[in-house]
Amino acid sequence: MAPNHLRAIAFDFDGTLVRLTIDFARMRRDVMGVLASYGVHDPSVLSLYVLEMVDAAAAQLVARGRDPAPMRAEAHAALEAVECEAARRARPIPGARGMLEALRQKGYGLAVVTRNSGRSARTAFEGVESLVDAFLPREAVCHVKPHPEHLGRCLDLLGVRPDEALMVGDHPMDVRSGKAQGMMTAGVLTGNSSREDLASAEPDWILDDVTGLLRVLFEP
Repeated sequence: MAPNHLRAIAFDFDGTLVRLTIDFARMRRDVMGVLASYGVHDPSVLSLYVLEMVDAAAAQLVARGRDPAPMRAEAHAALEAVECEAARRARPIPGARGMLEALRQKGYGLAVVTRNSGRSARTAFEGVESLVDAFLPREAVCHVKPHPEHLGRCLDLLGVRPDEALMVGDHPMDVRSGKAQGMMTAGVLTGNSSREDLASAEPDWILDDVTGLLRVLFEP
């Protein structure tokens, strides 16, 4: 069982609460096309995760004395278009809604902390925002996970210490982000990460899917 002092749980979204198959290759191509139209071709920028790529490109434009806002707007529109297309086909993990409802009834503070846009998350899981106490898509913060601001903001909103909270996600990044904050962590196998991938990040638990939390929390 989880420690008795656990008070709050933060969830990743894509691959954790929903099965959302995003065409990341297309997203990357589309965003790179936007960056190229603004003269950003630096391999060190184009090798980053997509959101970090946009931030790095913006920094380059600023260094050239250019306003990065139009590029940011176009790039985010391009990636959100791919997200929302996938979101319309997405389905919540079976039992996820009931699990969130059960955890709230037990008094846990709940949050969604995702690099996805709020629009795509709401499309993929109707009513998800009403099931949690803090909803933090990428537009809610300046810097998304693995940057510490994202989970730090989550902990502030939930009013808990890191050691009173659990981070749940389908990617080693989620586990490492939680551990960096001093949170307990759980990895789930409903995304693209293998058990070995998740184990490499050393989470406290590895679960077949997010509903396994109910066994972790409530079964002896």
